[in-house]
Amino acid sequence: MITLDALPIEILSLIASFLEHPRDVSNLSSTCRRVNHFTQLDGWKAYLKGRFGITGRDSDALSTVHGLTTLYRNWERKALVARNLRPRPTVTSLNNWGQTTWTDQSTQTIGYQPSIDSYEEIYGGWADRREVLAWAAGTRVLVRIKDTHQKANFSLDEPFRGEYDVYGHPTSWYSYGIEDAIDGVDDIMSVGLLRPHQKHESLECITTTTATGELELICFDVENRKTKTQRYTPTGGRSYLSMSPASQPLMATTAENARLRLYPVNPDCVVDSVQSSISEVEVKAPQPTSMPLTLAACNFISEDKVAVALGPSQQIVQVFDITPTGFSASPIRKIYSPSEPEYFIFAYCLLSLPKDSRAGGNSGNIFFSGANDGLVRLHDLRSHKDCEAIFGDVTNDQAIYSLALQGQERIIAGGNAHSMLKIYDIRFPGTHAYSSITLPSRPRVRKVHPPNRTRGFGDFINPKKLGDAQLVTGGWNLYLRPNNRIRGVSIGHPYQAPSSVYSLSIPSSTSPSLYAGLTGCVLGLDFVSVLDKHPDPLHAGNRLQYLDTGNVDVVRTYNPDNDVLDLSMYHQGTEGELDMSLFVQHGANNEVAEFAKSRDSAKLAGMDERWRDPAEDKWVRGQEPGMQMKGDRGHRRGGRTRRRGRGHA
Repeated sequence: MITLDALPIEILSLIASFLEHPRDVSNLSSTCRRVNHFTQLDGWKAYLKGRFGITGRDSDALSTVHGLTTLYRNWERKALVARNLRPRPTVTSLNNWGQTTWTDQSTQTIGYQPSIDSYEEIYGGWADRREVLAWAAGTRVLVRIKDTHQKANFSLDEPFRGEYDVYGHPTSWYSYGIEDAIDGVDDIMSVGLLRPHQKHESLECITTTTATGELELICFDVENRKTKTQRYTPTGGRSYLSMSPASQPLMATTAENARLRLYPVNPDCVVDSVQSSISEVEVKAPQPTSMPLTLAACNFISEDKVAVALGPSQQIVQVFDITPTGFSASPIRKIYSPSEPEYFIFAYCLLSLPKDSRAGGNSGNIFFSGANDGLVRLHDLRSHKDCEAIFGDVTNDQAIYSLALQGQERIIAGGNAHSMLKIYDIRFPGTHAYSSITLPSRPRVRKVHPPNRTRGFGDFINPKKLGDAQLVTGGWNLYLRPNNRIRGVSIGHPYQAPSSVYSLSIPSSTSPSLYAGLTGCVLGLDFVSVLDKHPDPLHAGNRLQYLDTGNVDVVRTYNPDNDVLDLSMYHQGTEGELDMSLFVQHGANNEVAEFAKSRDSAKLAGMDERWRDPAEDKWVRGQEPGMQMKGDRGHRRGGRTRRRGRGHA
C-alpha cells in the first residue's frame, strides 16, 4: 500500500491544489517529515494555484494565502474600518512643487462630486505594495501615493517628508489645480489613471475631463519633481472618459450631441499643441419623448471594444468596435431593457472585468451596467440575451450611480440616495469558502412572484423588467453616513449628510480597500477586523497588544486619532424572506472585546464583533439604567506594551 511519504511530488501538488482550507494544508504537513518539507517548498504554492488561481508567488506563498483568506473572511463577516480621507498636514502642489495646506473649503454652496480612480501593484512579498489613489475635488485633483514595501523610505535621495497612515505605511499627498478655474463651473467630472504597463516607472499620469468639456493629461515625475500637461480638443460640454487597458492606451470620451470621441494618449510625447481626436461617432437610439439622448458613461470593456451607457431609451447600452481607423460606423451590439414599451431606462454607469480576470475579462464579453431602475445587469456579448443576470434589492429601488468589483466574488453598487452601498454576491451558492470562480452562467435564482400576488415589502422589482434574465437577490446594504461624531469635525461636514455615491474604486482584486466618493468627500473602507490577533500582514506592522491578555489595543492600533466612523447596515433579504433588521457598528475602542461577549450571538452569527443590534440598547421600564459606554483610550488596563504583532500566518 502506498503511503503519503512515498507519493511523488506531482501527486502531492495535485492533492494540495484540491484542499478546501489552509488548515487542511497545515494538517497535511504534519503527517510526516517528507510531506512537511514538501509543504514548505511547494504545498502552499500548489494550494494557492488550485484554490485561487494565482501563480508567481513562489517566494511568498504562505503570506499570500494568509492575506487572501483573511481578506475573504473579513468581507464575509463584514469586518471593516471606515474613515473620511483628507490629507494632513500639507500637500505638494503639482503646479509649482511647493508645499501648501489642503483645505476642503471652496466657493461652492454644494460640495463637489468626486470621481475616483486607483490602482495597486505588488513588488515582492504580499505586503510590499504601492497604491496610487486619485480623485477629483472640484477644480482640483488630489493624489495619494502609499508605499508599503520595506524600501519605501529610502526610494528617494531626500528624506521622507510625508506622513504615515495608521498602519505605519509612508503616504505622500499631491494636488493639481486647473488654472483660472471657477468652482462649480469648471469642476472635474472624470479622472483616469494610467496603469504601470502604460507609462514609465517614475511617472504618474492622470487624464481629466471637466464640466465645460476641457480634456487634459497630467504627467508628473515624483523623483525629478517635474510636471507636464497635454491638452486635447474640448468635447463641447460635460463629458466622461475611459482609458483602454492596452500598453499604448487610447482615451474614449463622451461629447456634446450624443457623440463618442477617441484620443491617443502618449505620456512619452507631451507637446504644447492641442491634440485632436482620431475618431468620432454619433450614438443614435429611438427617443420616446422630446428629451435629448444623453451619454452618461463610456467604458473600455476590452482593448478594442467601447460600451456607452445612454438614456432615456429602451436601448440602455451600445457597444462599438475599435478598428485601425477608429470607431466602427455603427454599434456591433445594442442592448435593450426588457421592459414595457412605455417604460424607459437611463443607464448611468458601466463596469468591465479586469483584463486578467478568469471570468473572461481579456475577451471583453462580460460587463455590468447600473441604471435608474435600481437594478444591476450582467451582460455577456456571446449570448443572444440582453442581460444574463439581474441583481436586485427587494427593499430599495434607488438608482445606481456607480459600480465596483471585489475580486470575482462581489459587485458593489453605489446608490443615488442615503449614502448607500449595495453589495451582491456573484458566486455560485455553496462556493463561498475562499473561492475564485468564474462568473456564473446560471446564478442563484429567485422565482418571481406573479404580479397579482400581495407582497408586504412592495413591488420594487417588477417582473416585466426582468425579461428572460435570472433575478439574483439576497445582498446587503451599507450606509456610509456615520452614527458617531468625530472630534474636531464640524456638524455640517459633507460626510455627515445624506448623499449619492458618485464613484467607487478598488485598487486591485487583492486589495483590502474600497473608496467611495460622496458629496464633497471621499471615504476609505479597509476590510479588517479590529480584534483579529493574526491580521492580514498588510495591516500587522503597527499592531499593538496588551502583554497580560494578548488582546489587541484597538484604540492605539486602529483609532489613534479618533477618526473611525461607525456605520450601519441591513440585509436585503429575498422575495420569499424579508429581513430588514438594522445593525450598527460599535465604536472602535477597547470595549469591543467585552461587548462582543454579551451581544446576541444567534442574531449576529457570522458577523464581525463590532456589529450590534441597536434594539438591545433600549431601556426597559423597571430596569436600572446602565452606565453609558465611553471610548476607552487604552489607559484602564495594566500591562500594556508596544509589542508588535507577528504579521505572518
